[in-house]
Amino acid sequence: MAATSASNQSIIQLIINDHRLVENDFNLYQSTIDTKEKEQIARRLIKAISQHGAQEEMTVYPWMKERDPSMVKEIDEGIHEHTKVKEDLFKLDALKIEDREFDATLQRVWADLAPHIKEEESVVLPSLEKMATPQELVELGKKYLSAKSIAPSRPHPAAPTSGGVFTKMANAGTTVLDKARDAVSGRDATVSGH
Repeated sequence: MAATSASNQSIIQLIINDHRLVENDFNLYQSTIDTKEKEQIARRLIKAISQHGAQEEMTVYPWMKERDPSMVKEIDEGIHEHTKVKEDLFKLDALKIEDREFDATLQRVWADLAPHIKEEESVVLPSLEKMATPQELVELGKKYLSAKSIAPSRPHPAAPTSGGVFTKMANAGTTVLDKARDAVSGRDATVSGH
């Protein structure tokens, strides 16, 4: 059986894959002793979580709100959880691994993110699967992957999260700034991986 290309994967599988990558990196951070490696993993987590949240806010959340208005409360709660995580990621991004608060801030991010992932996988994604056709799930997956190119690589807690054109424009603008900051700081070279 031929492997499914990433561009033909369901949004559900793409989101779950991202969740597993973040979980694996967090576990790797926990088990790593080398300080430089820990910081590289943490920077990779900041980027992955920032992009993942923005991708969901630009694609799946607005689609679900439009398709099933009864999901608005659930989606708004998810966006609120994203914002809380972004606030801690923003603090973490400004710290160095040597800073006393670095590890505690990353632990707080995970304490908020882990239940969000669990709820998303047990409530939101099953609801999405019920309301969408297999083709719609693949189309959403394509949009989700496409959104990564304009998703910011750093947390922006004050950025709009409505999922509309304004959100996409704001994300595109912050992405340009993030890439410039990453290039100047050399961060992009150290945040490799996924």
